[in-house]
Amino acid sequence: MYIIKDYQGKGVGTMLFRHAIKELIRLNMPSMILWVLARNPYRKFFEKMGGKEISSRLIRIGNSDYEEIAYGWQNLSTYLKLDAQISP
Repeated sequence: MYIIKDYQGKGVGTMLFRHAIKELIRLNMPSMILWVLARNPYRKFFEKMGGKEISSRLIRIGNSDYEEIAYGWQNLSTYLKLDAQISP
């Protein structure tokens, strides 16, 4: 997920993330793992969204190796309940 610079910091990413969670729950997928490049400066967004770092791995892109971090959400319904308590 990438939000172009003009829309960063305006809640667009959070809205998209919430929508994705709701859709996964609708599809009877109660948990989620998301892989993010460790060098990605925006990966903290997923920590803010409640993701817990659960694993890492090296991947090869072209001739270079990159570290990826896996963030996990064990119970998406719990995420939505917590999110509803702090959302305006």
